[in-house]
Amino acid sequence: MAKTYSAGKSIEAIKKAYGLKQVIKLASNENNYGMSPILKKKLQQQVSQVNLYPNNDYPSLKNAIADFYHVKNRNVLLGNGSDEILFVLLNYLIKEKDEVLLPTPSFQMYPLILKNNNKNFKSIKLKNWQYDLDKFKQAISSKTKMIILCNPNNPTGTYISHKSLEGFLKTIPKSIYVLVDEAYMDFADEGDFPNSLLLLKKYKNLIVLRTGSKFYSLAGLRFGFGFASNDISDLYYYYKLPFSINKLLENIGPVLFKNQSFYLKVKEKILQGKEYLYASFDALGIKYEKSAANFIFLYNLNSKFLFGELLKRGIIVRELESFGVKGGLRVTIGRPWENKKFIKELKKIYET
Repeated sequence: MAKTYSAGKSIEAIKKAYGLKQVIKLASNENNYGMSPILKKKLQQQVSQVNLYPNNDYPSLKNAIADFYHVKNRNVLLGNGSDEILFVLLNYLIKEKDEVLLPTPSFQMYPLILKNNNKNFKSIKLKNWQYDLDKFKQAISSKTKMIILCNPNNPTGTYISHKSLEGFLKTIPKSIYVLVDEAYMDFADEGDFPNSLLLLKKYKNLIVLRTGSKFYSLAGLRFGFGFASNDISDLYYYYKLPFSINKLLENIGPVLFKNQSFYLKVKEKILQGKEYLYASFDALGIKYEKSAANFIFLYNLNSKFLFGELLKRGIIVRELESFGVKGGLRVTIGRPWENKKFIKELKKIYET
């Protein structure tokens, strides 16, 4: 039987299970601040058209992404979440005898898609929760067809610098695809974080994935996008299912990137929340990794106990055994009151 993705607990399920009126979800790395008012208004205007199929070429959306990121329209990949893009590329770029190199621990969907479609892969362990790109290079064989790098990495929040990524790409044979999943890159505030679209112009074997789920608060509408060379893009659209981008998203292109000031203010609040949580974890003696994303990775914990106790108190975080991490939790950075409530309840647990 095929394995399925292990999703986090829902707010409704926890309310019902524990008889709670209020539940805070800090488990799935959603942006709890919500979308900009301009984008929300535009989406509301689309509701009257949902009886119609979308334009399968999505010109408004595709052109807006191409213009904003200064790439050619043809090189934009659109998907029902970045999961769809991953599914198509891993199925049709990777042949029966090929092998994919994956980081571990990392996003569950990489091995899940490969396993369920009988594709071969090799997992490369992080070193002290950081990427060791030399390990990836040493693992390359005649079977290697793709290398996947999640940057910033989920669930650790650690990242590969621009210098390291470019140095890595220079050494990788052009016959091997390098897929860099940048779902959380919009939250990165590090000065040496990669400019992957600049690298995309130099390395035709590079594929870059992004998402509207996190920074733009569109997780529930399943909006993923990415960038790739002409050949890869042509293959993707040949195999991609029609109408997989919903009608609500079809025409948001003109306003999607128009209110950057709103999202930059949200980002600043999330960065402030990150510092608050760091200080709180330091005070409690909890080990964590500095994060370039909108979540923080905690380790060396009695994670199952903490996870269960927090649930009873109406706080949902992510226990990481399904990621292959024992003793780990991942906590989304929420709004100030959510962060404070989480720390308040965490302190109570540690004091008992």
